[in-house]
Amino acid sequence: MAKRSNLRVLIVRTSALGDVVQAIDAFRSLAATKEAIHWGWAIAEPFLPLIEGVEGIAEVLVIPRKWSWAKWWAFKRKYRDQHWDLIIDLQGLLKSYLVTLALKHGAMVTWGPQQSRDRLVPYLATRVYEEGFISSRERSKRLIEYALGENRIKEVCKPLKSKFSKEIKHIVCSPGSVWPTKRLTHQAWKTFLQALRQDLPEARISMIAGSDKEKDWVEQGLALWQDEQLCLAEDRNLAQLKCFFETAQLYIGMDSGPSHLASSMGVPTLIFYGPSLPEAYDRFGAGPHAPRGVCHLNMTFEQRCSKLRVCETCSAITSIDLAYVWDNFFKDLKARSVN
Repeated sequence: MAKRSNLRVLIVRTSALGDVVQAIDAFRSLAATKEAIHWGWAIAEPFLPLIEGVEGIAEVLVIPRKWSWAKWWAFKRKYRDQHWDLIIDLQGLLKSYLVTLALKHGAMVTWGPQQSRDRLVPYLATRVYEEGFISSRERSKRLIEYALGENRIKEVCKPLKSKFSKEIKHIVCSPGSVWPTKRLTHQAWKTFLQALRQDLPEARISMIAGSDKEKDWVEQGLALWQDEQLCLAEDRNLAQLKCFFETAQLYIGMDSGPSHLASSMGVPTLIFYGPSLPEAYDRFGAGPHAPRGVCHLNMTFEQRCSKLRVCETCSAITSIDLAYVWDNFFKDLKARSVN
């Protein structure tokens, strides 16, 4: 049997939307130098469109979004003839470790006890990596570097730049969020849209919504906003959503998966942050494109607030001066469009 010349490396980041997008951004910034690497990626089936077409990924292992004994055993049988020299678990949870457990492999590297959200998984890994506060994308990049060894990879790809347009005809907005602490009110959106319309009176605005609850919220807002050029877009799967984003010259939304997908695709974005920090999650860090207000509880944190799911309202969202935010962002956007 001929000896394999390529190192086989599998990245495990199965979900969720925003996390997968940020992990892909991290991967795109790296490339092999001293030897060819056969890269694989294990991803949950609903998020498969995110990984399709990513340069450098030679093989994709599709897993069910939710494991069961029967599904895990079917996955194991499907890939029983494969062997991976190295598995890099960017998720670090028990559900992602089940991928490692099902595959023949040499070593597995993941987050250490201080960074892992699962207490058991770090002790099941061959090696673990600890890192202080850095952005989500940079964090994933450094874990990959650590797992492979810095002598094998180097940063060669510059991040995709936003595609600025002098004429904005179509804007996509995603006003919803699972957590109330990451949402603006209907009245706040009205204030914001009024400021936007002073600069872009003819632009078509498409509101997207995931759940039925979000759709109902947008429908209620349409009655208040009374904007003829604004509508609730039809439902789209993830692949269709990517195509839809390509028709937009601007995206506006909350800190959510669709927002980070639009940013990763090069669409100029304005993303509102509250109980999470743009320094940790935004592709470009803090700036006019990533407004955040002031927390009345003076909560300090490095990535996201511990009260995100329990706080009745987030003043870091509600205290944002929306008219000022739009004016500041639009001036910055025009300057970058010229350059």
